[in-house]
Amino acid sequence: MVLALAAQEDLLIVRADPNRAACQAELDKFEAAEKLAEKDPAGAIKALSEILEKPRLLPETRVRIERRANDPDPPRLFTPFQLRGRVRLTLARAEGVVPAERRRMLHDAVVDLEESVRRRAASSEPYAREARTELWSAIRTALAFGAAEPATLDLGAQANALLAKMGDEAKDAASWLEGEVERAAAAVKALEKKAGSRDVAVRLVGWCDAALAAAKGIARLKPAAASAARVRSAALAAADYTGAFRLKVCVSPYAEIESIAGRGKDVKLASRYTPLAVPDSLEIGEYKVKLLHPRLGKREYDLAGGGLKDGATYVLSGDMETGRFTLTELP
Repeated sequence: MVLALAAQEDLLIVRADPNRAACQAELDKFEAAEKLAEKDPAGAIKALSEILEKPRLLPETRVRIERRANDPDPPRLFTPFQLRGRVRLTLARAEGVVPAERRRMLHDAVVDLEESVRRRAASSEPYAREARTELWSAIRTALAFGAAEPATLDLGAQANALLAKMGDEAKDAASWLEGEVERAAAAVKALEKKAGSRDVAVRLVGWCDAALAAAKGIARLKPAAASAARVRSAALAAADYTGAFRLKVCVSPYAEIESIAGRGKDVKLASRYTPLAVPDSLEIGEYKVKLLHPRLGKREYDLAGGGLKDGATYVLSGDMETGRFTLTELP
């Protein structure tokens, strides 16, 4: 994997610098990771992450090391953010990568490459654009109405953060989202008050919530967002569905969430340690939250559904030691 030179001026390590040997070793380790990238991408990412954990050299620079007075070596490239981003991009393109893992790899690649650009490595700009475009394509597939896995608010938020900075790189976003909302609207019209219709309405509301999260604050998506809000209202009415809310749990000192249960089933959680945002919207109703701390023991909180508002986000906070908890609506 050949890298272009970064845009900055060279960083000179003079012969008298007491850290010269360490800087030389850092450069050697970086170049070893570069050679490793094609045959062992995971090993290259590990080596680059170790470099970036405590870098001895300023990342995204060209370095010249002076071996003899006033006679430095030719410049050597030190761009660990760019290299790690490019390796992650390559891994994300590999066959057999499951969609969720591919999105994670692409997201991490975008973060690395944008950090490289922020540090004035101009050669990283085209790679950052590639990574953003591929991430948007992957998110769009997962966010499509009727996708294999139900769209979550977290996915919508990720789409929103990406689209907010992509601008013309995602010219298709508005027309695509409008088309998906039209498909959702057709599904609402097909709803009838019969067995199973309520479950369909719940899924429709969940999709609309994810679409609204994706469009939030983005001017070009405002018409699609307005349509999604109307579809959501229609889905609520179609099956007498009372709505959904978002829950975050943040207690002191911390806790493992043993379970969140309501409406006859346990809520699925990818992570169980606070602070935690429940990834999916919860249908309004009564829930029991069970918390566990290794020293302070178990605590429970009964969340009453009567005062919950459709579309609102609530934070469950409190003290594991005293067992006092408070549910607060976020503005």
